[in-house]
Amino acid sequence: MNVFVTGGTGYIGSRLVQRLLEKGDTVVALYRTEHPAIEHPSLRWVKGSLDNEESIVQLVQGCMKVYHMAGLARMWHPDKNAFFASNVEATERLLRAAQQAGVTRSVFTSTASVISYSIKTPIRENDPLLEPYDDDYSASKFVAEQLVLKASRPGFETVVVNPPRVYGPSMVGNNPVNNLVKGYLKRGFYFVPGDGSYEANYAFIDDVVEGHILAMEKGKPGERYILGGENHSYNSFYKILEEELKLNRKAFGMPRGVMNAVASASEMITNLSGRAPFVTSSMVGKLYSNRLLSVDKAVNELGYRVTPLAEGLRKTIQSLNGSNGHNGYSHGK
Repeated sequence: MNVFVTGGTGYIGSRLVQRLLEKGDTVVALYRTEHPAIEHPSLRWVKGSLDNEESIVQLVQGCMKVYHMAGLARMWHPDKNAFFASNVEATERLLRAAQQAGVTRSVFTSTASVISYSIKTPIRENDPLLEPYDDDYSASKFVAEQLVLKASRPGFETVVVNPPRVYGPSMVGNNPVNNLVKGYLKRGFYFVPGDGSYEANYAFIDDVVEGHILAMEKGKPGERYILGGENHSYNSFYKILEEELKLNRKAFGMPRGVMNAVASASEMITNLSGRAPFVTSSMVGKLYSNRLLSVDKAVNELGYRVTPLAEGLRKTIQSLNGSNGHNGYSHGK
């Protein structure tokens, strides 16, 4: 099966490309400037962009399935229109081009940041939104996924997936959760929001990659699926690290008021200098709230499986120590 992948140069996308090759697919992967050192007889890297609809039709020609993972994923950009251009307009062009090229099925990678905070129980895919979108990234991804869901029809089926805080070994990309592990390894202390009791969902990268494939194979057209993992507080996250590494680090709680002040100052400096902020007010809001997610829909409808956080962190630690098999994939020339 010929498969077209956008975002195959990214943290999750590069792992997806590897996994598709392992299962026997022929992959056409789009890149802008350079791509990971993944080589395989069934892989063709094509240089291009999603800026021109006619060129996209040519790129996608001959592929029956599309994984659209490319997008602008960051907390800030000097050009506020960049999020809409990269995450909405490019997606809209790809949807039209894919239909023209005869693609029959597509999976769009959105984000769990479009899903609300939780109060007492884990949030599900169709639960109401309890907060406004206060950052351009989340707002643009929500608009894009609505376009994808509405485009679904017989002969051109679309599915949306929503990964949360993803972690684990990958050959490319800088990952925030992995950075927490690195910080724990290097320093004798760490910071937690508030008293460390806020909970969030942590998904192992290989589960998320497999979830994309399951969504392509089994996902109901016009539906979205949370590809998450276990829900943990900051305290329980670091407790697992302590047990796995046999290292006892000192925890410091950061009051929300202090972080709000830091964010305000950081944003003020950004407005004056044009440099990226250290932290934003929107980011503070996400760190200081519960983000429990339910993966029941993905488990029940797709057969999605969750790697326990302890096991996933163990594999992450092994990869950071250099004993990991995900550092590359080469089979033939």
